[in-house]
Amino acid sequence: MLIALLIMLREGIEAALIVGIVASFLKQSGHSELMPKVWLGVFLAAAMCLGIGYGIHSVTGEIPQKEQELVVGVIGLVAVAMLTYMILWMKKAARSMKQHLQDSVQSALNRGSGQGWALVGMAFLAVAREGLESVFFLLAVFQQSPTWSMPIGAVLGLLVAVVIGTLIYQGGMRLNLAKFFRWT
Repeated sequence: MLIALLIMLREGIEAALIVGIVASFLKQSGHSELMPKVWLGVFLAAAMCLGIGYGIHSVTGEIPQKEQELVVGVIGLVAVAMLTYMILWMKKAARSMKQHLQDSVQSALNRGSGQGWALVGMAFLAVAREGLESVFFLLAVFQQSPTWSMPIGAVLGLLVAVVIGTLIYQGGMRLNLAKFFRWT
């Protein structure tokens, strides 16, 4: 349960930070009316990730045991590759990520009539990336420990991430992100 909770907490906070930066920038620039577009992107990405996770889980459950082990091994390797890439990328991009996101949002706002769809796309891609990482990590964990405590831990981790993301957005919580991501 703890492993699934930590996976969803970490990935959920990463997604919440990106969405929070976009939301803060929209609020500060007087474009709060575009937030429903951001939420649409978040919802679509979450639904896609849930569908992909369920689909992979369903398909691997119908594969004979010997092939299941191969699929689980491949999923585990994909998860390790994604985690390694994200650690290396975060070390390089973390300092400029906020400014880069704000520049991208400003560019989307400058598009005129299509600005809403650009924001949907930004939110979708941010949440989809973290969501797909979560799918691969959780599939590997669920295969090793197929108990009900794992999905409960994942849901709890996601709920805590949403609360932390909301508190960070509202300014009611300070979090040393470097220590948090290093620890998790």
